[in-house]
Amino acid sequence: MADFTSQLITAFITLFVIIDPFTSTPVFFSMTRKKTAAEKLEAAKTAVFVASAALFAFMLAGPLLFKLIGIELQHFKIAGGIVLFIIGLEYVLKITLPREKAETKVDLGVVVIGVPLITGPGALTASVVLVSTVGLPITAMAAALVMITTFIILLLAPKIMALLGETGSEVFSRIMGLLLASIAVNMILTGLAAAAIVPAG
Repeated sequence: MADFTSQLITAFITLFVIIDPFTSTPVFFSMTRKKTAAEKLEAAKTAVFVASAALFAFMLAGPLLFKLIGIELQHFKIAGGIVLFIIGLEYVLKITLPREKAETKVDLGVVVIGVPLITGPGALTASVVLVSTVGLPITAMAAALVMITTFIILLLAPKIMALLGETGSEVFSRIMGLLLASIAVNMILTGLAAAAIVPAG
């Protein structure tokens, strides 16, 4: 029992530090600050659901899927970084790129918070490593606890950001756009560096 608890705590801390929901919180606020309370709740649910789905799916089938379709983790980093950069650019320049369906109920920005901001390449890699070291059940439990914690933190975002005021929120939104773009550039560069080391299949 002691080993189980210790392994669960270790897995939780590992995933929590890598996912770092506090990084996603200001971005989530910037993307949802004009929404109603109900819409914010729905957005938080969507972001965490997308993040959880990606994380659990990768735990189970990620390595096999990547091998079957012939891609590596660095390719995922590059693609995720490009999408994240586009979202960041929208918030920095206050532009909105055309969407395929203007009336869709799923906000692309919220989805991007889920993947790759909450569940990014680091979290996906860590989940696979944890499964190989502490097993799938413990890793899955730790991931579920991290996602529940992340959901709660996202819901607290408005209260935290309310201290900034309207002008502060506007400035912060642009700063978060720059942060997103910077994270995206880092993801792309690390992905390109890894791709240069690992020959294309």
